[in-house]
Amino acid sequence: MKQSSLSHRNCLVPAALLVAVLSLPGCGGGGGGNQMIVRLSQEIKANSENAQAYANRGLAYLELEEYEKALTDFKQAVELQGNSALFHVLCARAYLGLKLYDAALARAVRARTFNVNLPDIYWVRGQILQAQGQDSTGQAQFDTSVGIDRKKVEPYLKRGEFYLRGQRFAEAAKDANKAISLDSNSAAAFNLKGRVFFVSGRYDSAFTNLERARVLDATNPHFLSDLGRTYYERQDRTSAQRYFNDALKYKDRLSARELKYIKGTLAKLEGG
Repeated sequence: MKQSSLSHRNCLVPAALLVAVLSLPGCGGGGGGNQMIVRLSQEIKANSENAQAYANRGLAYLELEEYEKALTDFKQAVELQGNSALFHVLCARAYLGLKLYDAALARAVRARTFNVNLPDIYWVRGQILQAQGQDSTGQAQFDTSVGIDRKKVEPYLKRGEFYLRGQRFAEAAKDANKAISLDSNSAAAFNLKGRVFFVSGRYDSAFTNLERARVLDATNPHFLSDLGRTYYERQDRTSAQRYFNDALKYKDRLSARELKYIKGTLAKLEGG
């Protein structure tokens, strides 16, 4: 397995938006993503002025990497509630997924006019800059995000993901540990720490932390997939099949790209 298999994950969801629909990464709570979209679509049909429902449906599309659909919903949320910094940030995230970096940056800048103290603004700007190859400038944005409120878990996780993408493993692990110290039940933090250990070759520690993430969020298909990938790389075919098949139980919350990988790998395992 290549390092990127477990190191590139960009699905943290702004917790302030969620109405018992999604949770932090792999970005899903109970129920399938498509079922969630159906439910939110019904809410929108019942009340087309519900900006929150558009934003939440956009988040469901974002998890599935359906960036065009996500952007359409986020724009509608902004149309209904244009002074929401968070809705502008979500537009920026969709543009980032589409690799429209100038548009993404413009939305992030716009968001700041409504709330300069929203950490999401700075980590999305950091992601944009990193995507453009400006890691040092991007790190300053992540640092700003953390500095706004050092007691929040999410900014540490986002900066840890930034470090992991840059293969700065010690710094990524440090941020994962800080997140765990703030919330010992953060499945996302244990998952991040497990992926850091995996890509740095410390497999026993990787398993310990990835399994902890799974226990804390047993229906998260991303965590199950990560365990499957790890066992696959260690040539434990039985365990790899188990976790990949478990991930497929929640396939409505997986992107087409992730589904293709899981199904392709299972075909190799089952074919001998």
